[in-house]
Amino acid sequence: MMLNELKSKLHLKLAQVVPKGKTKEKTPATFKPRSIIVFRKNANPTFAYYLEDRLTYYSRRIPVIVRCIDHDNLDDIDPAGAFVIICRYLRAKHVNWLNQNQSDLCGIGMLVDDDIPAVITGVEATFPYRFSLVRWHVAPMVRLRGKLDIIWASTPPLAARLAADNQAVRLLPPLPRREDIGEVLVRPPSDGGITMGYYATGIHIKEHAFLASFIPELLAQYPHVTFEVAADRRVRHLWERLAATTPQIRFASVVPWTQFSQRTDYGRLDIALVPLLAGLVNDARADTKRMDVCRQGAAAVFSNVTAYERNRHQDELLVENTPQSWRLAIETLINSDTTREKARLATRAALVKLRSEADFTIPGLVASAEAW
Repeated sequence: MMLNELKSKLHLKLAQVVPKGKTKEKTPATFKPRSIIVFRKNANPTFAYYLEDRLTYYSRRIPVIVRCIDHDNLDDIDPAGAFVIICRYLRAKHVNWLNQNQSDLCGIGMLVDDDIPAVITGVEATFPYRFSLVRWHVAPMVRLRGKLDIIWASTPPLAARLAADNQAVRLLPPLPRREDIGEVLVRPPSDGGITMGYYATGIHIKEHAFLASFIPELLAQYPHVTFEVAADRRVRHLWERLAATTPQIRFASVVPWTQFSQRTDYGRLDIALVPLLAGLVNDARADTKRMDVCRQGAAAVFSNVTAYERNRHQDELLVENTPQSWRLAIETLINSDTTREKARLATRAALVKLRSEADFTIPGLVASAEAW
C-alpha cells in the first residue's frame, strides 16, 4: 500500500510539471456570442458525448460552425462575435487563426474530459499516443496560455484539479444522445449462448490484466459463454496467450470512433464488463461507458468507483475491484435472463434520468439570439 501511495504521489508531481493552458482570469465569466465555432479532431466520443446535442440546442438560436482540424479550411469563417470551443485538440494553423482574430472573437474556451498531463506522465499510454497528446494538446495550449477565457471539465475531480491551478473552470458533464439511449426493446431469452465483452485500448492495460486474471477460469466453467475483447498491440498478446488454451476468447478489432459507435449497436453483447481501477487518470474519468453499454443493449458489471457511482441506478451492478467480486457478479448475470434484463434496463434508466435532468446549455455561454 505504501508503495502504491508513493507511486501515486510521484505521478501527481510529474503531471504538475506538464505545461497547461491558462485562462485570462481565475473566475469564469459569461459570454454572449453571435455564433459558436467548434474545432474538433475527426469524429470522436468527446464531441459526441459532451457537445453534439448541446450544439443542436444552440444552433436553433445562433449559428454553429463545426470544423475538423484534420482537413477543414478556415477561410470562410467569420470571427466577428464568435466564441470558439476547442474540443481537446488543436493544430498549429488553428492557433495562428485564433491569435490573428483574437480581437474580433467573443471568447475562447477548451473542453477537456481527461487529465491529459496525468495520461502523458503515466505508464499506461503508448509513446505514440503520449506524443500525439503533446502535439495536439499541450503545444497548442502553451501558445494560447493566458488567452483562454474558460475551461470546461467533464467531472468534479477534474474540475477541482484544474481550478487548483487558478483556472476559470466550469463543469460540463456528459449528455447522452437519444441514439445512445435508444428505445425500450425487450431482448429475447438466451438461446443457450451468451456473449460478454470488454472493449478498451491499451491505455486501460491495468483493466485488461485484471480481467485476464480470472476470465479464462470463468469461461472453463461456462462453455456456452464467449468472451469478446478489443485490444491493441500492447495488450493483445496477453489475450492471445490465453486464447491459445481458451477457445471461447475471440477478438474484435480496435477501430476509429465512428466505426466503434456503429459496432456497439443493439444486441451485439449480452454482458458488458466495465472495470475501472484506481489511479490518477481514472479517478478523474466520467461514466461515458454507460452510453456504450446502453447502445449495445447489454447488462453490465461496473467497478464500484466514483465515476459509476455518480449517476448510478439502484439496480445496476457495481462491485468492488476484486476478482472474487467480479466473478460472482458475472456469474449472476450468466445464470439469469431476468437479472440481465433488470441490469440492462437499469443502465438505460440511469441515462434517461441523466438526460431528463441535464442542462442543454454550455456553462458561460448565453444561448438566446436576443443577446446580440
